[in-house]
Amino acid sequence: MRIVIGAQLIITILVTAVTGLMTGLAAATAILFGAALGISATALTKRSADRALLAAEENPRYGFVAMYSGLVLRYAVVILGLLIGFRVLQLAAVPLIGGFVLMIIVQVVASLGVQPDIGTNGTD
Repeated sequence: MRIVIGAQLIITILVTAVTGLMTGLAAATAILFGAALGISATALTKRSADRALLAAEENPRYGFVAMYSGLVLRYAVVILGLLIGFRVLQLAAVPLIGGFVLMIIVQVVASLGVQPDIGTNGTD
């Protein structure tokens, strides 16, 4: 998972820098905020998957509960983050959503080459 988050951070820095140079600070800030939401969703995905695996060892039903509670937490964090970005910080919608979507795409692409941590102690 370090590879995925590392790739997200590198892409975030590059895209934010290029956007800042091309369009200005406002769009770069919106992209940075959206990317931070995407990276936090990735971190929460790992956390909920780890918790679901640990819970499923005891009882598979507990694993499902842990998995779905993690899903609800991720959606709540993203929705609350978007609300804060739009309403409180008054960030531009297109760059904010673009940064978020870009991080989700980077997560999917970077995850294709990562081996799962099955059989490890969960530290990475």
